[in-house]
Amino acid sequence: MVRLVELRAVLTVLSLALAALHHQQQLLVALLRQLHREEDEEDDEEPRPKRRRTVRPRADYRTLPWARMLEKADLLQDPSTREAKQFRRRFRVPYPFFLSLVDEVKAGNWPGFTTDEFELGGRGTRRCIPVETKVLAVLRILGRGNYFDDVSEVTGMGEATVNHMFHKFTERFAREFFPVWVRMPNEDELKDIMKTYDEVGMSGAMGSMDGTHIEWTLCPYSQRSSHIGKEGYATLVFNVAVSHC
Repeated sequence: MVRLVELRAVLTVLSLALAALHHQQQLLVALLRQLHREEDEEDDEEPRPKRRRTVRPRADYRTLPWARMLEKADLLQDPSTREAKQFRRRFRVPYPFFLSLVDEVKAGNWPGFTTDEFELGGRGTRRCIPVETKVLAVLRILGRGNYFDDVSEVTGMGEATVNHMFHKFTERFAREFFPVWVRMPNEDELKDIMKTYDEVGMSGAMGSMDGTHIEWTLCPYSQRSSHIGKEGYATLVFNVAVSHC
């Protein structure tokens, strides 16, 4: 019961955060497109020849530290073990939640997250990047704020691959999970929620609320002083209410 409540709370907060992140990404893309259009109007030079893509061999992901960590599945399943606690500290979610997320990605055939072992392209056959490695990379970036280059160094994935994969994941995650988990409860659900609070002496309560700060990278300069707090940078604050049943 505690684990289910914990997973629901994590999923709700993560859905809201990724939706906000996706919105900021859309604003940034729109701004970059406008800048590119202005540059194109001013630039009368001949178009540059297209650069030939260099396809480099990939590492054997089965031998990397994260793959060796996932081999300890029995220890990771037990939340009381050192390995499980370390996993949660590094990726900010419990191991069972990570497994459910990987299953969701595989079942939905998310773009950029192929389950094939090998791919054909470039100069020959290359080993595909495991879905588990990609999901862990996304969680590391979201949980600790690592740069794409940091994750590239640990996983063996190219920085451009990490960049592309991260934005593909967050866009799909926000689109699919936000309407499922971020919503008002129906009448029956509300009764169950209030019953849970009533049993612990909090009659009348229907949710637990807290605020989460999301960095506002495109905050107008005239509004920065109103949005900078203890974090030291401009943020938007979202109040998140979650149930416990």
